[in-house]
Amino acid sequence: MIYKKINDLQRDLEFFSRQKFEIIELIETIKVLEKNLNFLAPVGGGIYIDTKLNSEKFKLNIGSGKIVEKNKEELIELLKKRIIEIEKLEESKNQELLNLQNKK
Repeated sequence: MIYKKINDLQRDLEFFSRQKFEIIELIETIKVLEKNLNFLAPVGGGIYIDTKLNSEKFKLNIGSGKIVEKNKEELIELLKKRIIEIEKLEESKNQELLNLQNKK
């Protein structure tokens, strides 16, 4: 039982690490996006289309089909807050993992 919980916690921590990495990459991508930039946009299944950025406003799905508009700075701040939230979860999971390892 303890070993299963330890494995679950380690899997959670790996997931959090991947999430943070993806958000950091996303922030770096957002920083270089600017109006009139031409780039390839994924449409799914490994398929891309050529596109041109018409605006520096970003559409963000906040759930329940609601979309809000954010500028680059607002979006980066939101993503940084998500990283902080993930780090808090990581800290909690790490403490739980340490407690379980001490019980072995």
